[in-house]
Amino acid sequence: MTLTDSKTRALKPKEKAYRVTDAQSLYVQVTPSGGKHWRFNYTLQGKQRTLALGSYPAVSLLAARMARDNAKLQLQQGIDPGSAKKAEAPSVGSPTETFGAVAVRWFKMNESKWVPERQA
Repeated sequence: MTLTDSKTRALKPKEKAYRVTDAQSLYVQVTPSGGKHWRFNYTLQGKQRTLALGSYPAVSLLAARMARDNAKLQLQQGIDPGSAKKAEAPSVGSPTETFGAVAVRWFKMNESKWVPERQA
């Protein structure tokens, strides 16, 4: 059974998380809090892996299917879609960056928005 947008929208949370499959290893996982998250299972070098594709409704059923198809193309080319996704993710900062350096950068970025305090 393949999913439709109305079936996905109608999924209700249960006491434990559960999965509803679509097709070709794509499924939506429904959490007890009501979150609906797209996942794609694939096998690479004999190991099963899961790729997170986003949350519904921010990622539609069509977009999840397109992401699954893209991941399958990457697998055919010998590319691990999970590693490729991590490589594309923007880095927040250097792991050696100190709190002080982040605070100074934040202060400089926001300084122009502040208004001097009025004296009573």
